Amino acid sequence: RLIAWLSAVTVVPIFFCCALLAVVFPSGRLPVGRWGRVLRVLLAVNVLFLLAGAIGPTISVGMADGSTINAANPFAMLPASGHVLSGPAFGIILATLLLAVGSLLVRLRRAKGLERLQFRWVVASLVLSGGGLLIAAMSGLWPLAFLCFAAIPIAIGIAVLRYRLYEIDRIISRTIAYAVVSAILAGVFVG
Repeated sequence: RLIAWLSAVTVVPIFFCCALLAVVFPSGRLPVGRWGRVLRVLLAVNVLFLLAGAIGPTISVGMADGSTINAANPFAMLPASGHVLSGPAFGIILATLLLAVGSLLVRLRRAKGLERLQFRWVVASLVLSGGGLLIAAMSGLWPLAFLCFAAIPIAIGIAVLRYRLYEIDRIISRTIAYAVVSAILAGVFVG
C-alpha cells in the first residue's frame, strides 16, 4: 500500500516542479508584478491540492497497461464524501503549467545577452518535453515522455556549465566540502 501511495502522490509533483522551474529560472526567485502575484496564488493552490491528494480518501494508481486502480488511502484524513483531486484540480495544475511556460516565454523575449542564451536552452527542453508528453498521451508510448523529460535537467546543466549560471564554482566547492564532512562523520560513526 505504501508503494501504491507513493506512486499516486508523486505524479502531480512532477508537473508542479516543472512549472516551478519555469517560473524561477534563471534568477532563482519568483517574478514580480502581475505574473508573480498570479503564479504565487496558483503555486499555493497546487501545494494545497498536492496535500489534499496525499491525505484524500482514495488514491488512483496508474498501471503499466494504462489502466488505473482506485484504492483506499492508508494515510487518509479527509472524509470519504468526494475525491478532492478531480476535474478542477487538473484544470488548475494545467493552468499553472501554461502560465509558467507563458511567463518563461515573456521573459525570454525581454532577456538580453547571456540570460537569453540560458533561456533558449530551457525553453527548447520544455518544448521537447511537452511534445513528448503529447505524443505519449496520444499513442501510449510513455517511455518516450520520460526520455523527453530528461531533456530538462540536461538543458539546465548545459546552461549552468556553458553560461556560468548560479555561480557554479561556489556550488561545486560547497558540494565537495559537504561530501568531505559527510564522509568524515560517516567514518566516525562507523568507527
